[in-house]
Amino acid sequence: MLWRKGYVTERVTGFCANWAGHPTNSIPSAVIGFYEADQLTNVELWCRLLRADFGDQFDWRLLNLGVRSEEIEAALPPSLSKKVIQGNPEQWPFNREFAWRADLVLVGPPTEDAWEEFSEGLFALEN
Repeated sequence: MLWRKGYVTERVTGFCANWAGHPTNSIPSAVIGFYEADQLTNVELWCRLLRADFGDQFDWRLLNLGVRSEEIEAALPPSLSKKVIQGNPEQWPFNREFAWRADLVLVGPPTEDAWEEFSEGLFALEN
């Protein structure tokens, strides 16, 4: 019998994002953050889900917390790499890729349950 590694997405509430240095009008509605190049596969999955369900309805960004720009450009299509902003890893205390919106952070891969919760909250924020 083959066993597959289980996918777990950690739910974090009460996290207050520090957007120091960003103009108030440029704070995105959602962020997909990453620390290492090997997380970009899951980052791309989060992005595909965002685009599929919301298109360009709201502003969302990719938050780079440690990957060289050459690695990002090699791994992501130009339509996604142009959404990358730089962040300070000390302000985002997670060790994996994550999805952030105003009241919730989901750390890890975009499981079905995680995406459902994240997208429902975004829909509520945008309407």
